[in-house]
Amino acid sequence: MRIYVKNVFGVLRYALFCAGLAAGVLFVVAPFSCTLTDEGIAVVAFDRSAPKILSFGTTQCSVLAIACDEPITLMDVACKKAGESDVFTRDIAITYDETRRNAKITLGRPTEIGEKYELSGIIVDTNNNTLAFALPFTGYNDHLARVILSELRHGHSGADVKSRKAEFVEMYVLAGGNLGGLELYGGYYGNKTRYEFPAIEVETGEYITVHLRNYYGDTDERGTVLNQSSASPDANNAARDLWVAGSDEGYFTKNDVVVIVDTVSGAMQDAVLLSEDENKAWSRTLHKTLANKAVSTGVWQGGAERSSAANSDKMGISTTLSRQNIAEVVAAYAAGEARAVTAGKADWMLAAASPGQKNNRP
Repeated sequence: MRIYVKNVFGVLRYALFCAGLAAGVLFVVAPFSCTLTDEGIAVVAFDRSAPKILSFGTTQCSVLAIACDEPITLMDVACKKAGESDVFTRDIAITYDETRRNAKITLGRPTEIGEKYELSGIIVDTNNNTLAFALPFTGYNDHLARVILSELRHGHSGADVKSRKAEFVEMYVLAGGNLGGLELYGGYYGNKTRYEFPAIEVETGEYITVHLRNYYGDTDERGTVLNQSSASPDANNAARDLWVAGSDEGYFTKNDVVVIVDTVSGAMQDAVLLSEDENKAWSRTLHKTLANKAVSTGVWQGGAERSSAANSDKMGISTTLSRQNIAEVVAAYAAGEARAVTAGKADWMLAAASPGQKNNRP
């Protein structure tokens, strides 16, 4: 909005006019400022609100992207590794799309897979409103492993049991790569307990067991030596064992949707729906969200209701919920079939526990 008022002379009259106009109009129109032009006074609307960040993330090892709700310019952009004081600003290149609402930041050096970083700077919009930001991110994984869920145990031994056993989730590696950026969680606990995989290299055909309690102080097997976890009766010296340190929190229930998600892209690598009673409904909104996504992306066959979930009623310390179609999935994945990674109610059955190895049959 631009209003011109002519034939107003003198600095005092100009100031009084601006003050009076502000008092009379401010509550019914947008904010404005007054400037003196050759034609008189121009009252120009302006925007007091800072630009908003709509999305932010990594797209390559050294490339990040920011999207905002209006055209922007980035200033004083810097990056640093979490916990370190060394800030690198050299050779950071910034480009914009034709709308200038989307900016691509190319760092002067690549980030490390799974390491924590922070990007900081100032966003300036076309009205010179500014937004200072400090955005955390994780080093991009350009060699992401492809894994599927293989076996789940719910329940744990009591403190008086000599050989204590705990909940675990076992996975099978369809395609080798790095696990950095993958997360494991369930719909019941959601953000409360999410397992973030360490940035380790795994090979095709491996079994990985994530033990959700660590009674014996075992350590993650992050390298090529896989017999370092020997204290727990659930550890397997021929497979990779990972541990949730000292956790007494639950990660999933017997009525849940357990998923593996790529946190960078948001893609769901796999999911399993489990339920004690097929006649009941999901108890959480996140259950419904994850179940619907699992069905829509094809990793779960059948419906998204509990009636389409695998039966977990008899699951316990000795009896786990075990996937029975791994060989078929491996063959379909190797053949490049579009819906290679998929399972349904009939593919998950109760069987004797077998962490870190080929699943037992019912």
